[in-house]
Amino acid sequence: MPGGRPRADTLQISFRVPTAWVKRAEAIAAALEEIGAEATTASVYRTALGRGLDALEKRHGIKSRSKR
Repeated sequence: MPGGRPRADTLQISFRVPTAWVKRAEAIAAALEEIGAEATTASVYRTALGRGLDALEKRHGIKSRSKR
């Protein structure tokens, strides 16, 4: 889960998440930093969202037009 800025072919979005999710994402990023991985809260959200979309597409038999 690389930290830093995402690729140029991305779009910035904004939405609200429960406070508990923020705390969970911060804890995951901190745990990854402790083992030497570069991680930010934003990179945790990107990874979680990507994995969630993959799982939903698989569950509903949707073939993705674009993979990350």
